[in-house]
Amino acid sequence: MIAEQTSAGYAPFGLLTRAAELDLDTRTIHTTVGELELQTGRRDRTDETATLMLHGAAGSWTTFTPLLQAAELRGDALDNLVIPDIPGWGASPFPTDAALFTIDDIARALVAAVRGLGYERWRVVGHSFGATVALHIATIEPTATTALTLVSPTTFGVFDAVRHPSAALLTLPAYAGMRRTMQLLDWHEPAGRSLVRGLGRLGFMRALASPLFSHPGFIDASVFDAIAEEVRPHAFALASDAAAVYPAAGLWPRVACPVTAIRGRRDVFLARDDLERLTAVVPQTRSLVLPDTGHFAHIERPFEVLDVLDVLDRQPAE
Repeated sequence: MIAEQTSAGYAPFGLLTRAAELDLDTRTIHTTVGELELQTGRRDRTDETATLMLHGAAGSWTTFTPLLQAAELRGDALDNLVIPDIPGWGASPFPTDAALFTIDDIARALVAAVRGLGYERWRVVGHSFGATVALHIATIEPTATTALTLVSPTTFGVFDAVRHPSAALLTLPAYAGMRRTMQLLDWHEPAGRSLVRGLGRLGFMRALASPLFSHPGFIDASVFDAIAEEVRPHAFALASDAAAVYPAAGLWPRVACPVTAIRGRRDVFLARDDLERLTAVVPQTRSLVLPDTGHFAHIERPFEVLDVLDVLDRQPAE
């Protein structure tokens, strides 16, 4: 049931975990990297452009439910929804062949899944690691990708942090600390995940995850429950490794669609010059900084993110 919330205030919604609450259907599609579970719905046969939403490395499809609740309450049309659990997270298993866990393989599997649903075009909303995957999709499918909305895109700063972990202790200490924690938990992932879930049940997750949010005390408990449940140390560690070898500067100039990159002013996972470096490589990028916001703008400021999607929807790609 959608919360009775009409204010555009800070973090107005919790997470919903059942697709039916948002009139979405759960589907499983076989891809080259394995089974992919995704949520679909609100098909508009007059517009065959999918709205593909890609979560980050600390969650699943449910992290977008505050944005969907905001859209429903406002009466905005977010149609042709395709919201997968990226391989390795949520209900989508990690590929049986770890060699297929690359940004390129993940992006191509997602594209194949969207096309398998009957779409030939898509606009992509990507958060954090999902933003990196979104940029790669626009690189390999420049005609089919009509627009990108990147929420806290972990790009060049994180790439540098993985390549130079000692320097990252100064430039991105929060990310460096999380990466090291995930590497330790990955030593025995089942035990690591159980430990994190146990800390969540004991109420420690709000404190542990507080750097990700501008005002952690105002974030609904469901968000921290989801972080504790969805932590995937192995996928996080390997996604970081994949970022270390990803040639962004050589690939992203191929992006042809309009791009809007959103960051929170208090986002501890983005370097100070991340958006400037992204704009230098993808010149059509429009940057937006949300005050008093951390790493999860679509949870902390869902109405503001929805405003960006509305503007892009009215400005079709040339």
